[in-house]
Amino acid sequence: MKKMARPRGAALLTALLTVALIATLAAGAAWQQWRLVETEAAERDQAQARWLLLGALDWARLVLREDVRAQEAVQQAPVDHLGEPWAVPLAEARLSSFLAAAANGQTQSDDPLAESVFLSGRLEDAQGRLNLFFLTQSDATLNQGGAALARLMQLLELPADEWTRVMEGARLARAGQLLMPQRVSQLSYWGIAPTTLTRLAPQVTWLPAATAVNVNTASAEVIAAILPSLSLAQARQVVEQRTSKPWTSREAFLRDWPLASPSATALAVNSQYFLVQGQLRMGTLQWSERSLVAREGLRVRVVWRESGPWARLGDPLASPRASLQ
Repeated sequence: MKKMARPRGAALLTALLTVALIATLAAGAAWQQWRLVETEAAERDQAQARWLLLGALDWARLVLREDVRAQEAVQQAPVDHLGEPWAVPLAEARLSSFLAAAANGQTQSDDPLAESVFLSGRLEDAQGRLNLFFLTQSDATLNQGGAALARLMQLLELPADEWTRVMEGARLARAGQLLMPQRVSQLSYWGIAPTTLTRLAPQVTWLPAATAVNVNTASAEVIAAILPSLSLAQARQVVEQRTSKPWTSREAFLRDWPLASPSATALAVNSQYFLVQGQLRMGTLQWSERSLVAREGLRVRVVWRESGPWARLGDPLASPRASLQ
């Protein structure tokens, strides 16, 4: 009997090992299948999010074109200010609320996707910020723009050595020794601290050409930075005054603020570049997109687009996962 126990025990052990091996292989195959399904679903959701946000971008371009048409209809000189329709943020709303509605007020759509997708966004005047494009220019322009940047960083109570690092980085980049940034967040290439960029980024931008600052949309800090003859308190008065009556020309602004005359060439009352920022929430997917558009008459051209996982709306330091155009 003892001699027969060994083969039976070995057979039982072999059977258990076989079952365990099959179970392990089956679990691995099931996990691989689940992973492929989840990856495909995530890629599909991201593709849908990009297409929906592309529609939001087209809507923003339409708003900017209609703004030009409205001013042309009344034969008004181009003026952009924060009291116009383009400056009103779009609060988060269901996608179905943007679709055609029936006579009874209900949405003419049976697509459950329209009920589960939420959109939000806003348009922002990029020329309401200090344009860092001067960092790529000649020494004279670099020094003039650098002085404005120094005043801005001082008003924001940022370390003086960070300004020195920016200016040195610009000179090295122009000499080909460092990479020249194309976004404000890329100033980190030059060793600018993240805390400095966090505070500085809402006040500056990096446009593909030299631009004047729109006095109708700029913050008090930016106005005081580009107009050294005005104090921060006076710049805040400028911001308060334009709320009730935006300026329709640079000459009109100078009549109200003659102290600004020495640096008036840095000012404008209309804008060409705008930032389009949108966010989408669809189930567990949270996606955001940021675009820079250039308005040239009735043509609104996309300069660049970048998108990625959810970022706080307006956060200039969000790192996009995908970049288009």
